[in-house]
Amino acid sequence: MKVGHLSRKLGLGSEGLFSSYSNLEDLIDGELSKKLTFMGVPERAGEIEYWPDRLTYNLDERIDKISSYWTEKEALEDEMEKLKLSKNERELRRNILGDKYHMEKIDKYKFFHSGCFGDAQIKLRLSYFWLNHFTVGDVRETTELIGNFWESTIVNGLEGTFSDLLYYSTCHPAMLDYLDNIFNNKHGINDNLARELLELHSVSPSLKYTENDIHNAAKVLAGWGMTEKDRRKIKDLDWREPWLKTKAISGDKKVLGKTIPDGKSGLRALIDFLSLHSNTIRHISSKLLRHFVGESFTDLDLQKVTEVWEGSNGNLPKIHKAVLTIAAQSNKKSFTWPLIWSFQVLRSSSSRLVFGYDEAGLAGSKIIKPKNEMGYNLNYIADCERLMQEMGQCFWSKRQPNGFSDKRKDWISSEYLDRRIRFAGLAFDFGQPGRSSIEIMDLHNVSGDLRNKLLQIKDDRERFIALFCSPEFLEA
Repeated sequence: MKVGHLSRKLGLGSEGLFSSYSNLEDLIDGELSKKLTFMGVPERAGEIEYWPDRLTYNLDERIDKISSYWTEKEALEDEMEKLKLSKNERELRRNILGDKYHMEKIDKYKFFHSGCFGDAQIKLRLSYFWLNHFTVGDVRETTELIGNFWESTIVNGLEGTFSDLLYYSTCHPAMLDYLDNIFNNKHGINDNLARELLELHSVSPSLKYTENDIHNAAKVLAGWGMTEKDRRKIKDLDWREPWLKTKAISGDKKVLGKTIPDGKSGLRALIDFLSLHSNTIRHISSKLLRHFVGESFTDLDLQKVTEVWEGSNGNLPKIHKAVLTIAAQSNKKSFTWPLIWSFQVLRSSSSRLVFGYDEAGLAGSKIIKPKNEMGYNLNYIADCERLMQEMGQCFWSKRQPNGFSDKRKDWISSEYLDRRIRFAGLAFDFGQPGRSSIEIMDLHNVSGDLRNKLLQIKDDRERFIALFCSPEFLEA
């Protein structure tokens, strides 16, 4: 097995994590059975540790912090108005209050550190695919919830069925807020979530469903999700399934010819029906193959995955194994997302570019003042928020529900290549790589042709950048 190549095709570039396996099936089974634990470093040059509990918040804690923030913010605004503070003074006080309650920055560092240091690299890759499939962008409170959505719903959902993943993704407060279902109730229908549930998350427009199907699906979803005003009034609610009978629409509904029962259980019935629909199976199997195998996957590839899906009732570990096996055995190339590529650069070269969690100024962290290097401001260079935005792939950004593209043409522009060149340069200049470009070539099974071209480059920095920005590293 060419473990270096497989680590980039299936994972995040840590070839050493694959080296203990003797064959492909053992590798895939072993990696899919690994528990995904969240890792990080307190300082850039520090030891890899478990992500600290003091920087972890469950869903209930997040809802409480959001509500507390808005309560204090209202009081602060009243106080500042009475004091007639200047615009700058007001902004300073708002930022101080935000730093006290906001969890978004913590979540971004946990996400980025896991990409750099987590050992279950195939599961991390799968989690990014599903986080993109069930896109939640920046709207209202969602940025404080996306981290929990990824960790508790997407990552935990990798072990179960697609039906469970679809259900808990649909009714997570982040999704209900992002697609406006918090405004969907018996007093007024909002069909945004219902529309995307059919179009993007399940059957796809190939089924040729009607506006009436969308409208009835929205009726099933009515009463799911709460506005901030609702949250302050309601105590002891299960936020994993936030449904209010008082806002729901009573009576059976018919979607795609299927009668959906009344009440909270109606959503589960709709999701179970959609999850095993032949159009859903074909649509999402195609997306998985496009991501891991490449845009030129074959009809036979699709048939193999759909048969596993149908035969296992949507068991995700079995579906994932089928897709990963096809990807590993295929000679077709898939274009690597910029964010995944950036993790592969840092892992393959053993570079430490981003701040540790105690250097980044996270609320609740120990504050270690980072040192500037080579006359550069590391607050700009080593900040994972800025790096994800620079790569054009931050899961906390304002974006459309169809998520990031898996098409090569959307990422291959000169602008995006320039961004990769800059990133590779930063990794070399400030990441203090633990491996030379020669060692990386040896470990990652580069072709003889690429090796010969790179060896003609005498400057190690230029060779390092040329290696990671070569077609062999941009596509696997």
